[in-house]
Amino acid sequence: MDEQAHSTDNLEWLEKTFARHLQWITAADSKLAPILAMHTAMLGILATVAHSVTDWTFAAALVAILSVTPLLVGLVMLLFCAFPRMTGAERSLVYFRGITSQSETAFICAVCEMTTDDYFNDLARQCYRTAAIADAKFRWLRRAIIALFVSILPWILAVYQLYERKP
Repeated sequence: MDEQAHSTDNLEWLEKTFARHLQWITAADSKLAPILAMHTAMLGILATVAHSVTDWTFAAALVAILSVTPLLVGLVMLLFCAFPRMTGAERSLVYFRGITSQSETAFICAVCEMTTDDYFNDLARQCYRTAAIADAKFRWLRRAIIALFVSILPWILAVYQLYERKP
């Protein structure tokens, strides 16, 4: 691409888009904590009301399994949401890992030698990468929320069954 294709408007749009993607990532991360708290609290309550497995009825065991399974699967999904793949962009002058993969001197030299074309292309790659990260985070978060909803009814029944039989 030539310098003409990288107008100030295009650069501003890319910079705003990049910032917007970073905000989406932050939004996903802020939703992660309460969903994680709900998963772990529900598992903790089940652990609290559970007692000797020999005292369990078939119904209590069934609803416990039906509630614990999606909660544990949801925790794995939250793990994927919290730690998305961060590969790529080793030589980026925009992405923090690309910057820190270089020495300070190499980074300063690269910035001094950077052209508008280099910046535009790097920023465009980073917009794409942050969009992919935001997409992955929200996809895993959505799945974890679905797992939470799937577990609610069996969890209520399991707590009732296990608490009722607690010695």
